[in-house]
Amino acid sequence: MTSQPPAKLLFLAAAPDDREKLRFDRELRNVREGLRLARFGDRFDLDDVLASRPKDLHRALLDLKPRIVHFSGHGDSSGQILLEGDNGWAKPVATEALADLFALCKEGLDCVILNACSSTPQAKALARHIPFVIGMKREIEDHAAICFVEGFYDALGAGKSYADAFEHGRARVSLEGLNAHNLPTLYRSQKKGDTSHSRALQNPGPSAGHCAPALSSVAAWEPKLTPETVRVDIEKLKAQLLEDGPQLTVHISVALLYLQLRNFDQALYHLNAALVLDPQNPETYFYLAVALLRGRAPATLPDPEKAQSRDKLNHALRLDSYQGKYHYLLAVLSAPDSESGSSSGQKTRLAANSLRRARRLRVSPAEVEWLKALVPSTD
Repeated sequence: MTSQPPAKLLFLAAAPDDREKLRFDRELRNVREGLRLARFGDRFDLDDVLASRPKDLHRALLDLKPRIVHFSGHGDSSGQILLEGDNGWAKPVATEALADLFALCKEGLDCVILNACSSTPQAKALARHIPFVIGMKREIEDHAAICFVEGFYDALGAGKSYADAFEHGRARVSLEGLNAHNLPTLYRSQKKGDTSHSRALQNPGPSAGHCAPALSSVAAWEPKLTPETVRVDIEKLKAQLLEDGPQLTVHISVALLYLQLRNFDQALYHLNAALVLDPQNPETYFYLAVALLRGRAPATLPDPEKAQSRDKLNHALRLDSYQGKYHYLLAVLSAPDSESGSSSGQKTRLAANSLRRARRLRVSPAEVEWLKALVPSTD
């Protein structure tokens, strides 16, 4: 039993009547079969929308709220994916229009795969909003594209990170003897200083990417689960660490589950292990800031202990100042207490400014709920 519902995987396909027919049916079958056979395939719930029109894409994003979006189809020479019009003919989707749509639907969305020729311009545009986006540099043969997809989802179903799964996809293309392994390109969100997500990646290392497919995010917290269920999930992930060795995503996932149990010592242990693997990951510093509070209201803490938490949070903000949840926690840490005295007004202004910035950056209700559960007096 997993600690949250399966991650929704939305498979979109378009085969316009006026374009060469592609074997997206085979691609969909291989994705479904690969996840069915995979060790952690039950962490994913696959939905498909075929013969996709622009309105079908929009509705699917709104209704399904996917964690992963996969598009299979054609791209034109200008780098636009081709959906279908109501008449069945190709309908190009402008890059900015596509990016604007995904910006509106980005909550909970970790990864987008544009398995279409010459789709890197749109992949790069989507990476302004989505942590991991994959596109193709230029025209790619149908067989090579399907081989990449097979390798990617086989690895994802085995518990690998998005960055590692990307490399496995390219390896599968090479294994088939196809000279196209360098065509898939991975982009990460282009926020300044965000080392966990940013920039096009050619050779991501083993610790690259903190967004594990199932657990390494605030979404790992699920208040309805029993402590026993959480402990079972912890043991599964710790067994994965023993089998596969240290992994950034898994250490963060374990830490978040320990936070749910209020076992702050173990949470700090795994977060510090994650810090060793990637000392420039802002998410690790943010979770350390939360764990160091040990479930206590910041206003009740001695200044040295509060300073420890603030130091970790400031480090996260230096690495990535575009995360609403970071500014939300800063607002909580900055709120004046009864002994603030003459500094009370300054603290109130800082807390108010941080809260406004968190809202501008669209801190999600799930993130606010998570902080309220772990940090008392979070309003």
